[in-house]
Amino acid sequence: MTRGQWPKATLSKDAPAEARHVLEMSKRLEAAIGERSMRSVAIAAGVSVATLSNLLTGRTWGDVVTVFRLEQALEVSLWCGVHAGQRGGTKASSSRSGRHGATSGRSDLTSQRRSAK
Repeated sequence: MTRGQWPKATLSKDAPAEARHVLEMSKRLEAAIGERSMRSVAIAAGVSVATLSNLLTGRTWGDVVTVFRLEQALEVSLWCGVHAGQRGGTKASSSRSGRHGATSGRSDLTSQRRSAK
């Protein structure tokens, strides 16, 4: 961190992308909690108050299940950032286009069968 306290901190330019992502997630979590008590949010999400506190202060990074539970309880998306498919040239984007091509092929077969009847 360059200055400030999590989640209102400013990260250095060379901070890892995942740190930026988690910082933004913490900001969204803090905003979503608003005036609610930590205890009520923790109970609604099925997580401990300590876990919630640790996420808000950056002491820990939430796992997928914890983030999902908080999103459900708060009815807000905490996930943010660039996804692999948006970067281009990744295996994820390549496999997507491969699946899309296979789907297109099946559609062609279906239309050929219909016209043959």
